[in-house]
Amino acid sequence: MPDEIPSWVRLTGLLPPGRLGDAAWQKELDAINAAMAAARDAIALNREVAAQARDESLDVEIVDGRFDPPISLRVTGRIHHVFPLGTGEEAGLQLLRAFPTVSNKKGKLKPESDLHFGERVSIFLDWALLRLQTARTMRLDVPLAPVQVTLLTAGNERPWQAGLLRWDAGLLRADAAQRKTMLDDLQSRVAKLIRWWHEAQRRPHCYFARTSWKAVSSATRNIAASADSSAPESGEQASPRAIHEAWAGFQERGERDHGPGYNRLLAGDVTFEAGTKELRLLLEFARDLRDAISFDGEVQP
Repeated sequence: MPDEIPSWVRLTGLLPPGRLGDAAWQKELDAINAAMAAARDAIALNREVAAQARDESLDVEIVDGRFDPPISLRVTGRIHHVFPLGTGEEAGLQLLRAFPTVSNKKGKLKPESDLHFGERVSIFLDWALLRLQTARTMRLDVPLAPVQVTLLTAGNERPWQAGLLRWDAGLLRADAAQRKTMLDDLQSRVAKLIRWWHEAQRRPHCYFARTSWKAVSSATRNIAASADSSAPESGEQASPRAIHEAWAGFQERGERDHGPGYNRLLAGDVTFEAGTKELRLLLEFARDLRDAISFDGEVQP
């Protein structure tokens, strides 16, 4: 991006005039530069590598085993920003996703912990569907190439991404029987996500991408904190402050008030206060969703 605001931006009212516009442009510039620097470090991004980025076409059959007989679903589409991973016969694929921020946080990239469900579910589906498609085109006795996720985020703490990488590394080491078991499990996770999406068309779940993530991640931190203390187990209690900040925000700038207004319409006067049915339902679905898209344990062979 250019250091100076281009005329087509400055003269079209996209930014406020004067110093406010200059400051807004500088924040955007810093965020993009941070993302580009992270990309160069993560995948040695240069013109040659960038030129190999492509869109991958998807046509994947997903079997939902909840029914008898099982229901077969077909998922088609395209996945953007797929880069090569390595060279030669063992070359694989990686999904590059950048998360710059225009806030005043140091680093100009979001930490992984700030990624909400709306971002995580999208990443997981892209990766899982591409992993299933590439694995199914190979015989079970033929070595697989990796399919990895590269998230450009701030800091070194990336437990969710690390779980996906561990799982994929385990799949590459698995024998034929283990590979089938792991791919069946991955398929069932995708089937759950598709099923929940269909169910939401008739009766929406108690789910809001940012607030649901804050609720379940704050509850997880409480579990970790209680493990090293003599305090009673508090894992079932999400942080009221974290939920309030995500949902109501400051001066009505929380997820409840995001445009075009569907969140407030669906939730009504709900505040997700401690002990309420709404908070229980929010947490229950958030935990199910987190478990469907996460590999926290050593699941690989």
